[in-house]
Amino acid sequence: KRGLIDEASDAADIAEKMANSRGRGPSRIKAELQKKGYSAAVATSAVDSVPREVYKEALLKSLRSKCKGIIPSDKAERDKLTASLVRLGFSPDMIFSAMQEINE
Repeated sequence: KRGLIDEASDAADIAEKMANSRGRGPSRIKAELQKKGYSAAVATSAVDSVPREVYKEALLKSLRSKCKGIIPSDKAERDKLTASLVRLGFSPDMIFSAMQEINE
C-alpha cells in the first residue's frame, strides 16, 4: 500500500512540474506519465490533481508565446496554432477559451 501512495504522489508531482515548467496540457501529461510506466488510473489521478488554473496559465503562456499576444485572423493560421497547442496536450475547448481571453 505504501508503494501505491508514493507512486501516486510522485506522479502528481511530475504532472504539476510538467504543467508549470514545460507548459504541457492534461492529455500530454497523462500520455507521458503512462509512457514512464504509471498506470492509466495513477496518471489520470495525477492529471486531475493539478489545479485547472495551472493548466490555464500554462496554455495562456504558450499561446502568447506562439502568437505574440495577437490571435491570427486567418482561419488557416488559427487552425495551425490550435493544432500545435493540441499537441502540447490542451483540449480544443481550453484553447478556444484562452483565445477568447486574449482577444478581450
